[in-house]
Amino acid sequence: MMKSYWTYLLFLLGWVTNSSAQQVPARIQGTVSFVSSRNVYVKFATTEGISINDTLFLDNNGALRPALQVENKSSTSTVCKPLTEQTFSIGTPIWALAPIVTQPQIPTPTTPPVERPVSEQTPPAAGNVLTPSEDAGPASRTKSKISARLSVASYSNFADFKDLHRMRYAWNLSGQNIGGSKFSIENYITYRHTLNEPGSPQNSLAQALKVYAFSVRYDIDSTTSLSLGRRINPRMSNIGAIDGLQAEKRMGRMLLGAVVGSRPDFVNYGLNLNLLEAGAYLGWGSKQGGRYHQSTLGFMEQLNGFRADRRFLYLQHSSRPIGQLSIFTSMEADLFENINEVKKNVLRLTNVFASLRYRFSKKLELSLSYDARRNIIYYETYKNILDQLVEDESRQGVRVGISSQPFKTLSVGFNAGYRFQQSNINSSANYNAYINLSKIGSLPIRTSLTANYLKTNYLESRIVGVRSSMRVLKNKAEIEVSYRNAHLRLGTLATQRQQNILGLSISANLMQHLSLSLFYEGTLDEPSQTVHRFNTRFMYRF
Repeated sequence: MMKSYWTYLLFLLGWVTNSSAQQVPARIQGTVSFVSSRNVYVKFATTEGISINDTLFLDNNGALRPALQVENKSSTSTVCKPLTEQTFSIGTPIWALAPIVTQPQIPTPTTPPVERPVSEQTPPAAGNVLTPSEDAGPASRTKSKISARLSVASYSNFADFKDLHRMRYAWNLSGQNIGGSKFSIENYITYRHTLNEPGSPQNSLAQALKVYAFSVRYDIDSTTSLSLGRRINPRMSNIGAIDGLQAEKRMGRMLLGAVVGSRPDFVNYGLNLNLLEAGAYLGWGSKQGGRYHQSTLGFMEQLNGFRADRRFLYLQHSSRPIGQLSIFTSMEADLFENINEVKKNVLRLTNVFASLRYRFSKKLELSLSYDARRNIIYYETYKNILDQLVEDESRQGVRVGISSQPFKTLSVGFNAGYRFQQSNINSSANYNAYINLSKIGSLPIRTSLTANYLKTNYLESRIVGVRSSMRVLKNKAEIEVSYRNAHLRLGTLATQRQQNILGLSISANLMQHLSLSLFYEGTLDEPSQTVHRFNTRFMYRF
């Protein structure tokens, strides 16, 4: 076993080393700043290195999955069209692949694994409309840049069995090269509590307060940086946030990094020094014209109570080797196990993800993926139960999709997924189809028609829906209405349920830095109950 382990390790090292080229492409992080029914706006510290028609990616436990295509850009923002039926929300991390430049990358605020409701969607300020003429070139990387957001939101559920009212306060601060120095900071902190339940466990400080990012970075020189605090490393994002010290050094075509610290507590996401960890990684890649490749090989040791808990390698590769073919693969290989106090060195692949995407033309694209990763755990989520069920049961397995844009105002797509297991206990089949219209006749009303079918051993659902939105008041506000009809069969007794879901949202800029979002969703669940959800959020940008 040890011989095969070292053989496998040497193979991986050789594969990465043979990927030599002229430049190392960087993973540049941005965040979704606004979502409409047709476009997704992504904010970056700078869009230098990002071009029109480039692909942007979502990071799922270290796997970069193609998600958006850049249609337009300014010096700090991009306007994108979705490549999948993925639901995007404000603050969702998005990644771009671009060559590393001679100055250190300026990271944007790292956001946690938080799903936000439609009410969190806030249109960009009227003065920040994205046009190519705004792109006057990247800002100086030594110039101080500080931005902050403060939001107050309420989430109310009115149901036949119980009413629930929650408050959420969020503070997000990003300070780059403060005062022209080499220091930068980032933090993202939330506090949430349930009204009229002062003694509930959810209102305890440990459960109510969440620190998703709190770190300071020091750029020693243009190739070396150190960071201290809680931070998600974009090259090791599959392991989540790290509480501790992180270092990174670029040396020509290579990039070396190391981390030492601890993992957040599994229950309340607080500091837990019993969960120590340390690791290192090596990056190598290139970008020439429309072709690129990037590979990362890392090693991680994780402890639990000062005893070895997990020891693993991880490998990540993304490339566009020929034409319009894009490839992404990500996997982990466990090297250690301790079962019933029996410790063994093993080599077992886990968390495997692979995807291929080929664009035949601007009007036709085909995708294929395989997902065998663990389910994602959200410390905060505001999705309704139906959406959570569909997402959980359709994420893993094999998926094939095709999308087309036969006309400028029309795009259509279809994808099918199948999850299989030898025991056949948890298999599932999932089918999705959509039609998007950017306008109806001469009216600027964006409309999307969707259909979904899901079948598992305990659930069968058929969902059809329509969603329309329109910008009003000189693009300072957006109104969106939606309707979905869901037919569900639950359990082995084939219990039938029918749901009619109506949604309405309004997002508006009240003044230059202040925005308001209102959201309503009503669910008529026949024959049992009716649920009304009201979300309100004020956000002030400094």
